[in-house]
Amino acid sequence: EPHSVVTALAGLRARFAPDGVEIVHEPGCPPFNPAPVLDHRVLDGLIRVEYFADRERTGEPVLVEEVRRAHLQYFLGSTPAGLPSDFALRLRARFVPPVAGEWTFSLVQVGRARCTIDGEVVVDNWQPTGHSALFMGFGSERVSGTVTVEAGRAYEVVVDLVPPRGAGAIEVGCAPPAASRLPAVPGLASPGLPSGK
Repeated sequence: EPHSVVTALAGLRARFAPDGVEIVHEPGCPPFNPAPVLDHRVLDGLIRVEYFADRERTGEPVLVEEVRRAHLQYFLGSTPAGLPSDFALRLRARFVPPVAGEWTFSLVQVGRARCTIDGEVVVDNWQPTGHSALFMGFGSERVSGTVTVEAGRAYEVVVDLVPPRGAGAIEVGCAPPAASRLPAVPGLASPGLPSGK
């Protein structure tokens, strides 16, 4: 069984508090570039991925799965079995911010994508213009939007993706207000991203 993971601050305090040393600190710059991926640390439950057999996302999904983080890619026949090459998908999640303030959501995708929070469009990358290095150079330019939220309140996040035929990818970024940090992920040395679903 692995040892428990502690932050550097907690480790310093545990070591020096018995000697009467008080450790004080100020939060520094967030350790991510350019945005952490929306994941289970700020969600109530997992992310629901609904796959549709048509590009307009009508009717019931033909397949549903749940994932821990909003970073998905489908290349070289890696789409789930039974989906046509002209599929589309919708991500649904309940975002529960641990701190209030202005959060930044972002999208990088292969295809067209849009993100709404409680029904309001926050990020619209339906007509991507530039490219990024993400997804082997096929990713769109990162497009961001902000939303002001209350701590502890649940918000419905919905992301639609219409990929090109036979391939597609999406990454949904979610960054806290500048002076805040996301909770650490057990097993990583610093607050970072989980390695899988």
